[in-house]
Amino acid sequence: MRFFRLHGHGVSGHTFAAALVVGPIMETWGPGLSRRDRALLSAMLHAWVAFIAWSRVALGEHYVWNTMLGARLGLRAGRQR
Repeated sequence: MRFFRLHGHGVSGHTFAAALVVGPIMETWGPGLSRRDRALLSAMLHAWVAFIAWSRVALGEHYVWNTMLGARLGLRAGRQR
């Protein structure tokens, strides 16, 4: 199977893009927040990534592993350290 293939056989770009912004948002807004608010912001951002991943699977555009890989790559690429 080719890695970048249409109709559920490639990495989810939508999930990747949603996950890509988690790191920069946490680096920008996180330091000024309390520990509780930082945890809440992180939970909300990760819930957003999960929602995007779920929507791609529900629409039949990707399989679960496609979205999980997209999320993992996005989170890794978005880290600044």
